[in-house]
Amino acid sequence: MNTKLTINLRDGILDVEGSDEFVRAIYDDFKGEVARRLGSQNDPPPQIEGRVAGEEAASEVPKASPKPSRAKRAGASGGGQKTRTGSDYKPTFDSTLNLKGLPELYDELGPLNAAEKILIFGIFLKERLKLESFTADHIYTCFFTVRDRTKIPEAFVQAFRDTQSRTHYIQVNSLQDITVTIAGSNHFEEMKKRKAAK
Repeated sequence: MNTKLTINLRDGILDVEGSDEFVRAIYDDFKGEVARRLGSQNDPPPQIEGRVAGEEAASEVPKASPKPSRAKRAGASGGGQKTRTGSDYKPTFDSTLNLKGLPELYDELGPLNAAEKILIFGIFLKERLKLESFTADHIYTCFFTVRDRTKIPEAFVQAFRDTQSRTHYIQVNSLQDITVTIAGSNHFEEMKKRKAAK
């Protein structure tokens, strides 16, 4: 069942639709960002107007129930590091990755959107660097490496959620545990055929 959430923050408006868990995650990220930005101001924060499809508009979105903590997959991105969620994630460049050949692969396939870019980076990390799973920092490092060819998505964590929910090219277990799916591998082969046909 799809859930729809519309937030109007002084007509800033954020409209999200998807599974209940997906909508709740977006709301939590949004709430955290609003709190962070308004935390240093003395004025009281403006009320958030929210509406879930089928319900009356409310002066505030219902308070989110606490999310269970997610265990970090062992060895996914270095030992002893705390698991970071979307609301507190800040991308970090990983200087240990050898991304030689990535710009050439990127140019060869000519991705059309953010999902295809993330897929190319994921396949590169899986096939060339032999990583079973990769992290959001790994993908950020790939984007940074080809920054003269494309922009790094501003809504960085949202780009992963969109790629997973809309295209199913990747599976995001956490920001430290992302894998390419069979659908992603199949689309990667289609991208190669598409480029060869030109």
